[in-house]
Amino acid sequence: MKLLKNNDGYGLFITILLILLVSITGISLLTLSMNTNKTTINERKDQSTFYFAEAGINLEKSNIATVITNLDRDIKDYFNSLDYDSQVALLSSFNNDFETYYYTKMSNDFCSEFNSLFNPVGQSNKCSSNTFSSNFKLGKQFEKQPVVETTVLFDCSRSLDCTVNITSNGYFEDSPSNFRTVSQQLKIDANPQVSGGSSGNNGGSGGSEETVSEENGSGGYVNPLENFAALTNGNITLKGGATINGNAATNGGEISTNGGANITGSEYSTLPSSIKINSPNPLVQFLPTFPEFLIETGELVPYPPNNEFIYDKSNKTMIIKDGNFTSSTWMTPSYTLPLEKDTRFKDFILGNDNNLTINIGSNEVNLYVNNLNIENGDIKVTGSGKLNIFVKNKFNIGSNSVINLGENKINISVKDVDINDGHIIVGNTGILNMYVTDNLNIKGSFNQNGNPASANLYYNGSDRLDFNGSTKLYSSLYVKKSDVKLTGGAGLYGNFYSGGSNVDIAGGVPTIGQWFVAPYAKLDLNGGGNMKGIVITESITATGGTSISFGEPIVPNPAIPIAPPSQPYSGVTKSDLFIEGPLLENDR
Repeated sequence: MKLLKNNDGYGLFITILLILLVSITGISLLTLSMNTNKTTINERKDQSTFYFAEAGINLEKSNIATVITNLDRDIKDYFNSLDYDSQVALLSSFNNDFETYYYTKMSNDFCSEFNSLFNPVGQSNKCSSNTFSSNFKLGKQFEKQPVVETTVLFDCSRSLDCTVNITSNGYFEDSPSNFRTVSQQLKIDANPQVSGGSSGNNGGSGGSEETVSEENGSGGYVNPLENFAALTNGNITLKGGATINGNAATNGGEISTNGGANITGSEYSTLPSSIKINSPNPLVQFLPTFPEFLIETGELVPYPPNNEFIYDKSNKTMIIKDGNFTSSTWMTPSYTLPLEKDTRFKDFILGNDNNLTINIGSNEVNLYVNNLNIENGDIKVTGSGKLNIFVKNKFNIGSNSVINLGENKINISVKDVDINDGHIIVGNTGILNMYVTDNLNIKGSFNQNGNPASANLYYNGSDRLDFNGSTKLYSSLYVKKSDVKLTGGAGLYGNFYSGGSNVDIAGGVPTIGQWFVAPYAKLDLNGGGNMKGIVITESITATGGTSISFGEPIVPNPAIPIAPPSQPYSGVTKSDLFIEGPLLENDR
């Protein structure tokens, strides 16, 4: 028998090497398997956090749908429960527009409705300023606790463009840093409008196909006050040659004429039966409701980025810097400011006889300004859209400056107005509504030589308004509560409405024909003051060659009483109240 000899040990070495290779391969396969399993678990956890976040979106959508549905029902039920006159009075506070009323109510009542539905007893309100956040736990997954955090913002800052923005975070309680965030936007698309009612001139339909007109439903002009130059709730006292050219009537007061004073028409100790209502002051029905519009402060609107205007290689200027707009140098004689979205400025200054064009295109744009100062320059608004100007503090138009609003529909809300021999002009087919909350000072023209029906000036301040001979208002003037004094031939060419207690007129007040409605005010007419139109006040005292003459008003009164229709308006909306946007995942 021959023995094998291997004195070099190669067999043992190869055996050990094979064992080592098999061991390494086994360990690698085991590690790979473990890592794959770990990766699968992590992916499953990560995907789970996405589903948790999506569950939060779905939960809040369900809550929002309940809130919006309830508000929609309540708003329509309340409006439809009113009689026609009450509906008209309500809509007059919202620019005769049911859609504005609907979304304003929805915005105002959103939080109260949400809290009443989803706030447990004993807890503080979850919803405030139309924003709320929630934190809740889902059923456990793999012995771990899922957590969802949601934030909801109901936003009606843009007129008639209400949205609900929902954001949701999902994570496991033991690893809050590993989360996923998704968001979704719901756009309220109720399309609120009214049907039925009347197209008479004391109320608009706001969203229906009917429009406000000067005629009633049968085509006849509604004017129960033909040839009545003066109507009062109290006394009419004429002295020293004062004259009323037309009929005069009082609601139980006394009519007296002394010292050559006279009334050329008929005198009535009671009001015409066509306007007599069971009220202590039936003349109040001729006073339109003062529009208490909600004024957004715009504090959340961002300032525009800085913008340097380059005139040439050697000359340049910052026209927008740190939230301020300034065009008051020779380098910007003619500048166009495009406004495609809501914009906010601290100070807005135009001077040096510069021309500024604000192009709003076809958009509805809100322009928020702390102080608007047109020192010496001209502004022209172009485009087919709508511009709303909200001035927080001061609105100043200097000498010879002009704001030309063209043919656009413009709403301007401002705290203080100072027009010092400057001009605001509105095109014949445009409409300007300016709301002044604190101080109004005009020493110049407002809508100079324009159509008085194209502009309305609203004053909500408490200080007495004093207009002298340099003031010319080619607009209607609505004064909520202050006294008014017109002297020296101050021109008022539109209608006058006041809820104040006193109106003094001294000297001629040029008028073509107007509604002069101040049912709570004592009218003191002296110093040769002359008025033409229909005067409706608490009482009249006229002396010294003054006169009140009947004249057909050139601008219709939006509050002329007419016979109500047999059926009031009916508010309606769509069945699908909102449109869902896409579900989006947010970057961390």
